[in-house]
Amino acid sequence: MQSFTDPIAAAESLAGCTVSVEAEGDLLQTLGAIAAALGCAVNRLPANVRALYHAAAGYPSQYINVILFEAVKIWASWGATEAQALRALIPLVRGTLQSIEARGLAAGMPGPVSRGDAATVASHVSALEAQSSDARRLYVELCYRSLDLALKRPQGLDVDAADRVRKALAEGGLLAFTES
Repeated sequence: MQSFTDPIAAAESLAGCTVSVEAEGDLLQTLGAIAAALGCAVNRLPANVRALYHAAAGYPSQYINVILFEAVKIWASWGATEAQALRALIPLVRGTLQSIEARGLAAGMPGPVSRGDAATVASHVSALEAQSSDARRLYVELCYRSLDLALKRPQGLDVDAADRVRKALAEGGLLAFTES
């Protein structure tokens, strides 16, 4: 699991990556030995799941670019450049990834949805709607998808708080978007 957009960066970060292998018998053993020699872990990929495997890899690799692009567009609304926005956002992403690595997906989840902060979610939705209904729709969809994860947090979001967040998202006709 490595992006090869920048071959030098990919080679430098290859050790510690996971290499998925769809093979049996001697070939599996040989490929596993090569992966181990490179410092990689092996994921044995069952037959007929390669498309799912690639789709799953796309979420954290290629779609992080889209999420950052959306954030950069918002920063641009007050005159920030892409470089300024990325200088601020990349450390935020790194910190989030470190938290996920240390604590897991649910426990490492930051943000107002994870805290059940419906007022902040509502203010975000309102501000985004004023800027772009597309940005608002993406934010609402991501918030809805965040709720299930937030409910799994240890000592985290309770059902009542999740309902308040859902209500904040549903106000102003937003519920129709998520149910379609």
